[in-house]
Amino acid sequence: MDNKNVIHTEQVSTNNKTFFFDLKESKSGGNYLKITQSRIVDEDQRERTSMILFERDLPKFGNALFNSLMAFQGRTEEDREAFRTAIQSKHPNAFTPWSKEDEEQLAHLFEAGYDVEDLSQKLQRNVGGIKARIKKMGLIGEITAEA
Repeated sequence: MDNKNVIHTEQVSTNNKTFFFDLKESKSGGNYLKITQSRIVDEDQRERTSMILFERDLPKFGNALFNSLMAFQGRTEEDREAFRTAIQSKHPNAFTPWSKEDEEQLAHLFEAGYDVEDLSQKLQRNVGGIKARIKKMGLIGEITAEA
């Protein structure tokens, strides 16, 4: 695997397949996700298939994947809506895109020393969303569970 410009990577292995999820930075500075399936064809031969998702397409892709997983688990649209409603009752801004102003406020508060729990309450988003955005913005590489 080419590790050039890799920001984050995950790997999932099954019997004869391995899936790689590589978040990378493009030459223009944007991010994209490269998903690669590597499967064993013969004892010493592998076949690789890849797809690339650009940052602008990830919310649509993520939503479709989420809906597919919910359907796979036998959950209905009402179940999905109930799940979103339950999360948004605690975190009203969950599942909403980050605006430039939201990111500026997050950066300001984070740099002022607020921890992720406080940021979660102030910005009305869940802790996982706060951690992911802090990392994406490059404010910190890895955020520990205690942060």
